[in-house]
Formats: sequence, C-alpha cells, structure tokens
Amino acid sequence: MEFREVDEHGNLERRKLRNELLKPGEREEIVAEIEPNLLTEEERKRIIRESIEQIDPLREKKNGHSSFEIRNRVQFQLVVQNHPEVQLHKSFERNKARAVAFFEGLKDGRDTAKPTLIEELEKLEARGLYKSEHGRLPDVRMESMHDVDRLLLRYPEERQKARFDEDYRHCQLYFVVRDEHGAKGKDLAEQYDVSHTFIGYCRNGIEPRLMKNLRKKEENRIIEKWIQANPSVESVRVISKGKRTESPDMKEPIIGIQSIRVRESVEDLWREPTLNPERVAEAVWYMIQDEVCEKHPIRYANINAIISREKSTTLEDFIHSHRRAIEDNLTQKLGLEHNRARIAYAEGRLYTWIPRDRSNELVGAYETEFYYFKDMGEIHRIVSEFRTRFGLENSLHESLEHINEILRQFQGGDGTTPARRRPIREQSSRLEGKVVRFYLDTTDRKLSDLQGNVMKVTGVNGQAGIESPRFPEGEELEILKARLAAIIVSDCHLRESGRITYYEEHIERIYRVQDILRNFGDIVLKPYLRPGSYEVHIPNQIGLMMIDEGMTPGNKTIENPHLPEGFLSWSEPARCAYLEELIPEDGHFDSKGYFSWSRQVALYINDESTEFSSGIGPDEIWLINEFGGHTQGLVEQNWISYKTLADLQENSDPRVAEIAANLVSTVDANRSNLVDDESRLARSLGINISVGPDLIRYYPAGKKVSARWKAVTESRQDSARWIRICPPNDRIKRNRAERWLKSYE
Repeated sequence: MEFREVDEHGNLERRKLRNELLKPGEREEIVAEIEPNLLTEEERKRIIRESIEQIDPLREKKNGHSSFEIRNRVQFQLVVQNHPEVQLHKSFERNKARAVAFFEGLKDGRDTAKPTLIEELEKLEARGLYKSEHGRLPDVRMESMHDVDRLLLRYPEERQKARFDEDYRHCQLYFVVRDEHGAKGKDLAEQYDVSHTFIGYCRNGIEPRLMKNLRKKEENRIIEKWIQANPSVESVRVISKGKRTESPDMKEPIIGIQSIRVRESVEDLWREPTLNPERVAEAVWYMIQDEVCEKHPIRYANINAIISREKSTTLEDFIHSHRRAIEDNLTQKLGLEHNRARIAYAEGRLYTWIPRDRSNELVGAYETEFYYFKDMGEIHRIVSEFRTRFGLENSLHESLEHINEILRQFQGGDGTTPARRRPIREQSSRLEGKVVRFYLDTTDRKLSDLQGNVMKVTGVNGQAGIESPRFPEGEELEILKARLAAIIVSDCHLRESGRITYYEEHIERIYRVQDILRNFGDIVLKPYLRPGSYEVHIPNQIGLMMIDEGMTPGNKTIENPHLPEGFLSWSEPARCAYLEELIPEDGHFDSKGYFSWSRQVALYINDESTEFSSGIGPDEIWLINEFGGHTQGLVEQNWISYKTLADLQENSDPRVAEIAANLVSTVDANRSNLVDDESRLARSLGINISVGPDLIRYYPAGKKVSARWKAVTESRQDSARWIRICPPNDRIKRNRAERWLKSYE
C-alpha cells in the first residue's frame, strides 16, 4: 500500500510536468520561474565537450585503448578524408551509420562499444602519423623462422586460424627458397610440392600470409607504443591533411544519348521476332550518330527508360552472347581501321567506347602493364570521377560494382586476354593499363596528367619495373623512341617479353644511354662485365614500348627487320636523333672523313629448330674456307670479301666460278633491310649514302653464314652535313668528327 501511494504521487508529479493537470496560467508561471536558469546553446556545447574530455581518459584506462582516439564526429569525417579508400568497402555506409550513432551516444553520456570502422580508421591514421614522422613504417625484423616463432609467442591467436599449419610451412619454405640460388624454379616447385608462382614470390621477396600478418601486428604495437610515449601526437592526430584527396576538377558528365534516338533505334529492334548481331550493331550505330556524342569516345543510353524490363534483359543476354560479332559489325560501320568499337550493357544502360588514338603517348605501350598509385586515395579519386562522369547516384561501393561490370565487358571484348574479375579492387592501389586507358578517355585526360601520382609501372607480379615513372609525349617521346631504336637495332637483343639485353664495350656510353632512359623514370643501369663487353639489362617496359612502336623482337641477323613503319614520317629532330645514336653504337668515323656502319644478314643456319631457308650449302662453305681468311677471336670465323667473291666468278675453274656466282646471287638477294632503311632516313636529311655488301662470314662453331652490308657517306660534304645537324652522341667520336670538320672547313 505504501509503495502504491508513492507511485501514484510520482505519476501525479509527472502529469503536472506534462501539462496534463495544470490550471490555466500555471504553466506560464512555471516557465517564467525556470527560464533564467536554462543553459544557452554555447554553454550546453561547452559542458558536453568538457564531459567527453573527462570521460575519454577513464574509457582508455578501463578498456586498455591507446591514447590515440578519434574523439568526435568532426575528427571522424577528417580521418575518413585522409583514408578515403574505406568508402569503397561494401559495408561502409552501414558502418558509417554505426559510427555516427556512437558519437551521438557519447554526447548523451552513453559509453557504448566502439564500432569497428572507428578502430580501423584509428589504426590507419596512427600508421600514417608514424610514417609521416619517420618517413617509413616501423622496421620489423623477419630474417628467419626464429623471428617468426618469436612473434608467434607475442600473437598466439595466429595459431588458432584454420590454415595455420599450411601457412607456417609456407614461412619455412620461404626462407629455404629465398636462399636457394642454384636450382630452377620449376624443380623447386616439384621438390616442395608448391606452385611455381609461390616459388617466384619467395625469390622476389614477397612474404607468405602469416609473415605479413605478424609484421602488421608488430608494426601496430610499435606505433601504439610510440603514440603513448609522445602525448604531443594527440594535438596533431589529423595532420595528414596533405594526403587528403582533393576534389578533382570535374568536367561535364558524359552526355547520354538523346532518348528519342534511343527509342527509335531500340523500337526498330523489336519489329522482327529475333535479334541478330547486324541489326543490334545497326541500332547502336544509329544511336551514336549525334553531333554532340561524336565529341566523346564513351557514350551511354538508358535503355530501361525506353523498353520493358523483360525486353531489356533479353537484349542484355543477347549482347553478352554475341558481343564480338556486334563489335565487329559496329567497327565496320564506323569505318575504323586501327581501332575497335566496344560495347557493354549493365543495369539497363548500354555503353559504347571508341578508344582514342593515343599513339603519341605511352598508353598503348603500357596497356598490359600495371600502374601502382601512391596510395588508395588516388583509387578513391578515380572511382569518384567515374561515378560523376557516368551520372551514378548510388553509394560509392555500388558505383564501383557498376564500373567494374562495364570494364569487365569492355576488356573481355578486346580479343586478347580474359577480363579480370575485379579490374578495380577496394584494397589495391594498382590498375591495369587497360583500365587506365578507359579512365583517360572517360575523363578527357592525358597520361602525363597522372605523373607524380604513380609510383611504379611494372608487370603483373609487381617486381622490377620503372620507379617514379615519367610519361613523355608528342615530339619529345618521338625523339626518345628514335634514339632507343638506334640503340636496340645495334647492340641489343630484344625479346618478345620486352626484355632487352644491351652489350657495350665502353662504360661511358652506358651512362649516356642511362641518361636517355631516365626520361621515362628512375632507371639505373647495372653493367656486368662479360668477356669482350659489359652486359646490361634494360626494363621490360622500354622493350614493350619499342615493340608497340613497331620494332621486331628476336635475332636481328635472322629476322632481318625493318625500322618501325613510318620512320620517314618522323619529325626532323627525331630522324637526327636516330643518326646521333647510330654512329656511337654501330658506326665509325675514319681519318679520311667518312661515316660508315654495317649490319649482318643470315644466309645459312644449320639448325633444325630454326625455320630458315637458303640456297647455300656445303659447296659455298668450302669456297669461303678455301679462298677466304681466318680470324681466331672470341668467336672463331672464316671470311671472304665480297670483292674477292665477285672476282671468283671469273675463275678458270668452272666449279669455283659456279659456286662463287651462286653465293654472289644469294648475297645480292638478301639485302639488309636495316641498312636500306637507315640510308633512306639519312637521305631524307640531305645526307647521301652508298650501300653494298662487304664481307661474308662463316662461323664453324655454329655452322652459320652471314653477309655484312655496309653503308658509307658518299662524300666528305655529306659527312660535314652529318656532323653539323646530328653529331654523334659519344664524347670520343664527336670530338674526332668536330676536329675533322674544323680542318675541312
């Protein structure tokens, strides 16, 4: 009874406060009495702020958290800007809502568990602060299994993971394989029952998963300890504002195709009961024949707004099944010769892409390579730009899924390699060259606009490559390619993979070549002394660039390649640049004032593995050995001059004369394409050149016969012009030529 009375009294008081039982005029009196004691908005905020500051140290002590925390919603938003990559995660919007609710709860005095997104951001920001202060992350020693075992004692939870035994074995193998330099990768893979890829990772220093996890945990522990020992870090916990991705200079969204044209095109498709590639290509062609759309390489049509969802699904399925045939028809209708039209269909939108001609950039050369951007903020910026240009209004993650679907279809239709499942990944700062090309076309940018944002360009394994790449373009790029062409056709072996092996006797010349290469990034050549010369490896990306330019990989003597097609259309500075590098590599300037250089052409190869046909046989080899000279050097050879060979056609012995005539005929029929092209290039600059066969060689060890074709300036006047407009890029040869020029003039 007593408790009931108290409860009724309490209810009565609460009803009074709710204005349920107050008489007229009583409410106004109460308000007038308490209003002077109400807090202003500024006072309320100050008290909340001070309360939170008092609560935070208690929470840290209670929960064992480090002193580094994101304390309010404003800081949370700033740190998200510092690490925008978290916005690409599928669960970001949901986790963001939890974080916002957490900070609202702090204001109301509720001490709830910290959401995982905030904890993740605190760790990311702490790592960023440490790296900003020290220039790198903590140095965690991981040189042997002893170090792995030591860290496992500190982090025993790693042992509880399902694949721990396998991961631990991979760590053991990592140290074994890393220090094994003699065996082949394939043999090691079979010996240890692992993939060849795993062996390659070990040899390239890529650590197994368990080692990566232990390293990251130890780094975080060291960083947390550093923060606790440096309270001043608290006042600058959001200092990495410079890292924050700035809002890009957004250009206008990609213009969608006018709905009336889309309607006319699509309705035409359904006038017949079945679809076919020709009719679909015709409809797409009609859609994009718009003056405004012609300015954009990428266009889209909102098909769902025109036809029913059922028909849209039917069209989508048909495009996916017949994409190649549709693209072939569309390419033909558009009259494209050196390009290919692409189509994609995603979420009721039809996209078309006519890749721009970027032959004056490095886009094509690096299309199969990977660009490593400086941080995930760059990937976030790129996805945001895609989203804006496509007019997508869903979440960033949903936009990324849409963009990936478009990219998969565009890449899958290029007829080269299968499309990657996720061309843009949420947790990777690298993009394939094909994606970069699409991005540049989408945003109307040039590759040089990315310079400074890309850390490295390399192959799929992420190893080697070009650090801090630079992206020359236009005439500058053309001149650099011309210089490299002269170097490669002279003293290099270019493989189909792009790998270049450069052989050079003089170290000073190697450094000059390095200066040329450094226009493409931080390239440092490492010469290895071999018998007779230095051997140098040039990054594959340079070789891929020159193959893209039109250079032929393989054995030059056997292939007898031409210069890249269109070399006569090079600018005059580029043609001069070629000649500047030609003489230092494979040329000579004699005391009489003549430039000369030569190239070898294979005439006979006794090797069944090489597809090579020739009219030369044992008789011709006998003739060279019988009437020629002999040289015993690094490579033994017998040789005969072309002049001697020509004279032997008049030999009194009919057999000798017949063999000589056949050999002369074979030599004449196998001109050096390089020498002929180089002579034409020189003549285009007003320098007259005479060309002819000079020497025929037989190599007993390899049972090969080759002819040397020699080019010589026709007169001293031609040599003088050569020196004036394109002096050799070699200190000794240039000085010799310029001294002669002074005496000649």
